[in-house]
Amino acid sequence: MLLPGAIYDPGSHWSYQAGYSQCLMEVWHYTVGRNSIALCRDQGLVAFLVRDEGIYQFSPSNAVNFTQCEWNRVATATEVESMDGSMSEAQLRHLQYLTMWKLTTHGIPPFFYNGPRMPVLNGYQGVTNHRNLVHQACDQHYDGFDDWVWEYVSGGTPPTPEPTPIPKGKKKMFVGWLTFVSGANLVYLFNEAGRMIHEFPQEDLNAYGIPNSAMDAWQKLPVIKMTGEEWKNVYETGYLKRTPE
Repeated sequence: MLLPGAIYDPGSHWSYQAGYSQCLMEVWHYTVGRNSIALCRDQGLVAFLVRDEGIYQFSPSNAVNFTQCEWNRVATATEVESMDGSMSEAQLRHLQYLTMWKLTTHGIPPFFYNGPRMPVLNGYQGVTNHRNLVHQACDQHYDGFDDWVWEYVSGGTPPTPEPTPIPKGKKKMFVGWLTFVSGANLVYLFNEAGRMIHEFPQEDLNAYGIPNSAMDAWQKLPVIKMTGEEWKNVYETGYLKRTPE
């Protein structure tokens, strides 16, 4: 099965040389490398590789590939080219399109599991990470993505901007806001231009009288006014030291 709009680059499993997968689940990986096209294609590691310029497809989505050991025949998989699990906005959009296509094409339930490793072939159906799978015949892996990626993929929540440091010595008054990302237990502090200044644990909000309750993703909280030096302190230490106004 071929993804419309993909960059077709037939690999060693283009004609189902290793058989057919049941495609009960979608497994997310990242490559820990750059320019992984030849490796993924020629060694039959995965059907799809997500890069900035597009989605490469090396085999039909329901072909067996060799990327997750005992799970290869029950799952389809996606590699995102990344050294550490970070993604560009282009890659996020590609992953969203590809994942939604897979769920629809193969009837995979729209659930995301990101917890302790699941026992081999436990019957799970949905989306998960490579790091959430137990391997018995090969080494355990640690690649995958956090809950906020699933939030974006399944609902289109805008990705978090990259942090922008405040120049040292800047005295201008800033007006900002707090944004809580549900499920990630992180709070993001933005400046008046909408650029993220810092992220810190949700528990730090207790000092402001805001309970650790389940809030909708990207909900704006009380406005905070700080000088440039105070913003700088937040960026460097991660602690809020001023009461919201």
